[in-house]
Amino acid sequence: MPEERRILPQDAEVLARNLREAFDSGKDSLSVPWFERSLSLERVSDEEYLVRQPGTPTSGRVILGTGSRPANYPADLPYVPDEIVMLSSTVRHTMATWWSTGEVSTIFAEIERQCAAAGWTRRDAPPVPHEDVTLRVYEQAGRLRHLTLGQGIVSLIETEPPERSG
Repeated sequence: MPEERRILPQDAEVLARNLREAFDSGKDSLSVPWFERSLSLERVSDEEYLVRQPGTPTSGRVILGTGSRPANYPADLPYVPDEIVMLSSTVRHTMATWWSTGEVSTIFAEIERQCAAAGWTRRDAPPVPHEDVTLRVYEQAGRLRHLTLGQGIVSLIETEPPERSG
């Protein structure tokens, strides 16, 4: 069994570059390398691909951020212009993951700003076992948002309260 290694900021930059090249290629279907695996992409529109990871039941959407929020982008989720984001969801959770060839701390700060502007209240975050990971927790009307910055990736996981998920 091969030894696992941590995702490094350079890995996220490579994925961001590969995803941007995928959008620029204009191809309807392609595969993007990600570690020893690949992400299978199927074009939905000029700004969106469906993504599947081989061997997993999960899928999501990869959206190429443009100057304005795409019509199919969730209205209540933070949007960062000109950045690539992968969206996935379940009944109670929505996850957004941003990869960038630029400075991801800028994306993190923009999402923090949007959470505050939308009335989300910052809460105390639990300790994080990795010193190079930053975690923020926000709450609004029983919903929680966990915003994480680490290894060149920004992720936001929003959880609905149990009574809303049924």
